[in-house]
Amino acid sequence: MKKNLLIIFFIIISYASDLISQTETFVRGSYIVNMGVVPQTAGNGLKPYGMVYDLVKNHSVTVKWIIRQGKAKDSFDFIHNGVRYKGGTFIIPKQYINPTVLTRIAYWRTQGVVLDTFRSNTILDVAYSFNQMPRWTISNDNTSIGVQLFTVAGLPNTAYNTKAVSTLGACDDIYVLPHADPTWATHNNLYTWNTNHRGAIWAICHAVSVLEGLSNPSNASQRMNFLSNMGLINFKNHADATPAYNYLFNRANYNGSPISSRADDPVFQMIGREDNAHTNGSEQVFIPLAGAGSGWRNTTKIGCYDSTQSNVTAFPNGPAALTVYGRGFGNVNNGLVMYQGGHNIAETKVGPNRIVTAENVSAVRQFFNFSFIAMGDKNPAVLTSTVPSIMNSGTGYTLSVSATSPVSSTLTYSWTSSCGGVFSNPTSSTTTFTPPLMGAGNTNCVIYCEVTDACNRVVVNEFPVNVYLVLPVELLSFEAIPDKQNIHVKWTVSSESDVKSFDVLRSYDGNNFEKINTILQQSGNEDKVSDYLCVDQSYSRKSSIIYYQLQVNDNGYGFKSEIVQVENENNLSQIKAIWPNPSNQILNIETKQNGSYFQKINIYDITGKLVDVISVFDDDSNIIKIDVSLYLTGLYFINFVKKNGEIIKSRFTKG
Repeated sequence: MKKNLLIIFFIIISYASDLISQTETFVRGSYIVNMGVVPQTAGNGLKPYGMVYDLVKNHSVTVKWIIRQGKAKDSFDFIHNGVRYKGGTFIIPKQYINPTVLTRIAYWRTQGVVLDTFRSNTILDVAYSFNQMPRWTISNDNTSIGVQLFTVAGLPNTAYNTKAVSTLGACDDIYVLPHADPTWATHNNLYTWNTNHRGAIWAICHAVSVLEGLSNPSNASQRMNFLSNMGLINFKNHADATPAYNYLFNRANYNGSPISSRADDPVFQMIGREDNAHTNGSEQVFIPLAGAGSGWRNTTKIGCYDSTQSNVTAFPNGPAALTVYGRGFGNVNNGLVMYQGGHNIAETKVGPNRIVTAENVSAVRQFFNFSFIAMGDKNPAVLTSTVPSIMNSGTGYTLSVSATSPVSSTLTYSWTSSCGGVFSNPTSSTTTFTPPLMGAGNTNCVIYCEVTDACNRVVVNEFPVNVYLVLPVELLSFEAIPDKQNIHVKWTVSSESDVKSFDVLRSYDGNNFEKINTILQQSGNEDKVSDYLCVDQSYSRKSSIIYYQLQVNDNGYGFKSEIVQVENENNLSQIKAIWPNPSNQILNIETKQNGSYFQKINIYDITGKLVDVISVFDDDSNIIKIDVSLYLTGLYFINFVKKNGEIIKSRFTKG
């Protein structure tokens, strides 16, 4: 009879949905993009958007966005290692860090992006998770103004296209309308595109009041007053606004229900003020028409406004807004629409020069915040899924997802696995998965289901599973015992009816193993307890620690046991005590020297995979504390790396 030896495979979950508001653990070594550096510059405030675009689009990184709910304007999102991270903080999880990504991070640092790393495992609420980037279309009118938004943030010209508004369809995400004079004849497709394809619209300068005033000459009920009830005062008929402006408008004092804009709104994630970014051009501020029933729609959110603008009458038709956004026509099924005042928010004229000021940075950041949020409207969404969290190797399991497209696109599916195995129909929404008979080298198992629409929008759904490895034997014990000359490797098994042989493996680093002997299964001992012995006479006496592992061979497959080790008496000469062992929370390591004696500590799991690196210690303490609360239960190996490169080895158990 075969017994189960539990091997658990685990990764940190990385969700691919849009607004997830889910708690996640970011392990030590994950990168933090500091979006709150003051003063804000194009380098530290805008180039991060270029970096996020680059990593997501070109290197398949999923970037997390942290926005603390209920915060005040310019307050922190979280605090780590004494730093208050503000302004909507991007995080690059450690599992996406590889040599190529590190090279790109190094490049973006040269562009001014400020990055830190987590020094300890940290649990945070994630507001959004980005695993794809939007497609922008810039209007044919005044294209250069739109292009400059991308240039100052370091996005490539491949991020956008330029075409007639009449050609916008389901595969277009965001339409950028700079200074222009739209008409119903030229721009009527925006009406249906926003409604039928959830198309997002961003506009600036006097294109805004003109657009909001358009209606179909043949059908007066079809109007483009996306964010206002009855349209806006035409740019020719109102005065400018006067700084200093107000922020995060509370609607309680005006028409409509008392809905307030909030500092934790994703679009309004920026630092400081934006006043001077809007003081240029033919329309710097937007004002609804006066009269009964006029005003901004109840669903329109107002970030920056002038509370004293002269064209806001006694009958409240205000406020006079410089930054507004909301759903087209207030309908949750329509695309998002955003307006910003001024001719060019990406630069400010100072004397004969044009420069990117901190206030320009604040304004442009809102454009990209809006864009990143708007792109999620069209992504396929998985409504339900059936993926067992526990599986046995060699056993078939039914997997399924139920997905939908917000724009009614045809969806295709693709199932894959990080640990191999067989899918009966890998391109169907329902399939049967058989985990492989796991051999050497498998440490993680994640089921992936990619859902793709007809426009090649891909959402990757990740399902971590615990795979139980079914062995042809019950391993009752496995140990290595040294004497003066040799090391005796012993093991005891039962129910070995399908076993062919046992390979004894040896390693000097806990990672690279070599076979030192093969022991055949004892004939006639299929249904009783059997003892085995391998005497290792050839090991290196110079090694401070020696590792052994057992490979059980069954019909061509090699199943591996846990790793045991033999320690040299002098190996722990610098380590006085490790407690508690097993440990559930904090592992204490007492050394004969203080913490500065070591360069770092590497921790490996039983498969030899590096799971943690500790590199920061107190100089005046000889007790090193390691938080192991997030480790999986099991045996771990510790490599203490001294300043001279010498390694001292030990182990502990996570209880």
